[in-house]
Amino acid sequence: MYAAIRFGADTLDQVKKTVASRKERQQAGLFVENYLLNNISSMQGYQILNSVKLLQAFKGQRTAQVIGALLVNEEQAIADLGWQLATAYPGQKTLQVLDNYLTRVLVKGQKIEYPVAMAEALVANDATELYSFAKLGLFAANEPAFFSAMQYLNPQQCQKDALEYLSRAPLEELR
Repeated sequence: MYAAIRFGADTLDQVKKTVASRKERQQAGLFVENYLLNNISSMQGYQILNSVKLLQAFKGQRTAQVIGALLVNEEQAIADLGWQLATAYPGQKTLQVLDNYLTRVLVKGQKIEYPVAMAEALVANDATELYSFAKLGLFAANEPAFFSAMQYLNPQQCQKDALEYLSRAPLEELR
């Protein structure tokens, strides 16, 4: 496992095959989750990426906690992995982590990045109570994925907000 996290590529693929053939996916998932949660602050970006790849192959039981740890990472690429995992593993625990994270960031007045993966995670987790973040994402990032998320999460409110969004655009852009 350590070699897969450190070296990735062929070693990672071989570990996945070996774990699957031994039917030890659950134990491997727990190991990767614990390793990530205990070591994320000292890991290099490529090690975190390799760990996430392993976690996707061997889903554990604390994936929502891992998502939270990834989202708070200062490196945007690592935080994006958290959004991607939130999309891949939707559920009530994941939704709670997303809600807590976004609320904490908003309360602290921190800048929020709006990657497309965020819009996808909101939809995958049916995060209707987080609709306002999809709207903020559209206004801040101008990404169609956030408009799609708004339509999915609250179609009636989306119509009003879409008009507000379009009213802010310069006339030349609307032609």
